[in-house]
Amino acid sequence: MVDEKAEINMDDCIRCGVCHDVCPQDAVKHDSERIPQEVEENIEWTKDLLRHYETEKEREAFIERIKRHFMKEMTVIEKTLERLDSLEA
Repeated sequence: MVDEKAEINMDDCIRCGVCHDVCPQDAVKHDSERIPQEVEENIEWTKDLLRHYETEKEREAFIERIKRHFMKEMTVIEKTLERLDSLEA
């Protein structure tokens, strides 16, 4: 028996939710269910980059830059959400 696995092409996904309803294995995760996984991916990415810095001072400076990166991402998301509200009107 061939072990087949369906994959969702996220470039084509329109967020309709049908895949959640039809998946016989309940394998499809809602975006909110993926938050812990995505946080862990961010932490692992940061740890991987951290290994390029040798001194404690370099590592601390890098962590501050990464924090600014994620703060910028949060600002982009907040402003996007504000603009999305105008699309509903």
